[in-house]
Amino acid sequence: MQVRSWNMQPGEKRRVLCVVEDDIYDLELTAGRGQKIKTPAGTFEAFDIEPKQLGELKGIFRKGGSMRYWISRGRPAQIVRMDFKANFGTFTASLASVGTVPPAPAKDSKSN
Repeated sequence: MQVRSWNMQPGEKRRVLCVVEDDIYDLELTAGRGQKIKTPAGTFEAFDIEPKQLGELKGIFRKGGSMRYWISRGRPAQIVRMDFKANFGTFTASLASVGTVPPAPAKDSKSN
């Protein structure tokens, strides 16, 4: 999903199809209000997204599960926190560090 690039506003909804293993999930994503999220990597202005499954419930949704995640405002937008609830328990994941990926080395045209 390209949610990070959508710059959703509070209350805005988007419908997406998401594939997980052999299942296709019809999801409605709702953007929440902006807030500051503190993580080990720092404090971020972020907005939360809550996916809700439409139609016949499958997977974690069928069993009462839910998820919510927070995306930082600004560039680069990134997921800074995720909350997940399933029938076996709950967990929260927070951004621990931010790094950069070095550019790929230039391809030598003589080696082809």
